[in-house]
Amino acid sequence: MIFFYWLYELKCKHIMLFECISSWDTVNYNNYFRQECYTWLLNNCTLLGGFDANGQSVVIEADKSYFFNRKYH
Repeated sequence: MIFFYWLYELKCKHIMLFECISSWDTVNYNNYFRQECYTWLLNNCTLLGGFDANGQSVVIEADKSYFFNRKYH
């Protein structure tokens, strides 16, 4: 359950309340989960792009968008 809560970015104090946990050491697994995800991504990487059936290179475009709320509408 702690991993589930971490995945949905709940705060540690809320996890402690939901699961009736009194020790911060039990809840503070953020660095461990982050390191496990990083290790998995390094071991299971896939190549993007390559060549299509005609031998033309395939271009991958990545766009980073930022969404935010305006303070005064």
